[in-house]
Amino acid sequence: MTNPFTDAAPADLCLHAANFCYLASYLTRDMLWLRLLTCVGMSLQIVFFTCGSVPMFGPTAWMATFVGINVIQILRLLRYRERIQLNAEEAALSEEAFEHLSREELADLLTRSVRIGTRQTAEINPHELTEGELTEDEIVLRDMAFGGLTRSELLNLVTRRFHGTTAHLTPSRVRLWTERRKRRWSQWTAQRAAKKAGRDAAPGGFPAPAADGGATPPPPG
Repeated sequence: MTNPFTDAAPADLCLHAANFCYLASYLTRDMLWLRLLTCVGMSLQIVFFTCGSVPMFGPTAWMATFVGINVIQILRLLRYRERIQLNAEEAALSEEAFEHLSREELADLLTRSVRIGTRQTAEINPHELTEGELTEDEIVLRDMAFGGLTRSELLNLVTRRFHGTTAHLTPSRVRLWTERRKRRWSQWTAQRAAKKAGRDAAPGGFPAPAADGGATPPPPG
């Protein structure tokens, strides 16, 4: 049985390698890695188009143009990431206070800070930043503004947003917020399981009355 990879020409192997790079780029959420893998894939396609049995310079020119555009975007991303890098003090705060937050929690925190706006430099009730459900408009804002950012980028933005302000989220405050969210989620899931068990055990197929009057708290925001 012949091996298609060993029998293929080097140019054909470059095409297969380019497609693997494109596949890897589709699976990453990091825009920098997506563009880097795309550039590698296009470069391999340039080899395929120019070194094949019949060179095709039209597709080669287009691929070279796309590589140039992606290189420019990569340089812009690198400059952007350099601007949001943390200094030593901010990095220590980030590691102590925000490292345990998930990406979704970091995005929610940034969205609430946008809601507060310029009032962030005033004394603010910490519950305004850390409690309550997001509205539908705020969810749309969160997904549009922060959906393409990695967790590392969100972590840097959150730390820079709150460090050095009177609305500073201290490590103990952030931990308290996270613990409260976990307790509320555990209570909500336990109540749902208890009500489901009560409905299943009720005679005649009718749901059993809930002990709390039927009110089910929403999941934590």
